[in-house]
Amino acid sequence: MSLSQNTAPVTEFRCLFTHDLRRKQKRWQDGYLKFHTFNNRVMVYDTARNFLGDTYHKDSNEIHEGDELTLDKGIMVEVADAVGVTQTDLTPILEKKHSPHQKAAVPRPALQPATSNVVQRTVASNLAARNVSHLRHKSLNSLLGKKRAPIGKVDPHPKSPYEAR
Repeated sequence: MSLSQNTAPVTEFRCLFTHDLRRKQKRWQDGYLKFHTFNNRVMVYDTARNFLGDTYHKDSNEIHEGDELTLDKGIMVEVADAVGVTQTDLTPILEKKHSPHQKAAVPRPALQPATSNVVQRTVASNLAARNVSHLRHKSLNSLLGKKRAPIGKVDPHPKSPYEAR
């Protein structure tokens, strides 16, 4: 397989990870770590290849056995032995960077000029009233619809169920 500028190596490692950052006796679990050399991204997976989290390795352009990393999700990772290196095709990423995907400005329909000042004032006052009315808070009683008894008041002369009959 010939290497070109459109591919980048991705190194895969075995690793140990734990969610116990503050615990003295950590519970380590097995997993896999992929290091993308193109953008120094570290991605961690468990043994079932479920994605756990990622981060960017800012210290150097390489990861070695024994390095310790902390992911953004609060997972500590210890890098173990290297499994292999694969080549990742970067053409979709490079095409996105180089192709002009700028959206053309969509012209907005202009407001039609009103024929008289009275119409303009009426439209402006209706818009202002509509904007203000949705900003005002409504009382809880108006939202619930019916009046409720005050909370926390006890009836001084309660009737027993026998007296109520």
